[in-house]
Amino acid sequence: MMHILRRHCTPLAVAGLLSLMSGSVLAANGDTTTINITGTLIDAPECTVNSNDKVDVSFGNDIITYQVSGENYKKQIPYNLTCTSLSQQGLIMTLNGTGASFNSALFKTDKTGLGIRILSGTSAVSPGGTVAFNYTNQPVLYAVLVAQDTSTLTTGTFSGTATMVIAYQ
Repeated sequence: MMHILRRHCTPLAVAGLLSLMSGSVLAANGDTTTINITGTLIDAPECTVNSNDKVDVSFGNDIITYQVSGENYKKQIPYNLTCTSLSQQGLIMTLNGTGASFNSALFKTDKTGLGIRILSGTSAVSPGGTVAFNYTNQPVLYAVLVAQDTSTLTTGTFSGTATMVIAYQ
């Protein structure tokens, strides 16, 4: 008789039958409840930096190569952040850019051997790094010139860039 049962029932049919039997036992033994999920969708904050104009930091025309020590030439980054429609005060600022070839924690410049350290207060922010803050207490940022080796730093103009991105925490 066992031989006949195997011939008429495929393994799939047996598995399906067992599945139905175990499911009905579970449903009969347990209680059920409904899960309600709610929320409110909002727009992202509308923030602008310097009225969507670029931020310029000028170190001037009198930087002495052998004095670029990572401390001597420090300039505040003058930016004005304005946000509207904030439903919360917590924001994150990300500073994106390319790391200097000699130190990836510094922002790259177009001058070989020269990088820029960006500070939020006294804390360094590397390329891709973030600064968490409240809108009512925006971070003070500084740019500091750093030389790989002051004895080989050449004279001439330089420039570097970073991109500031503001988002909710």
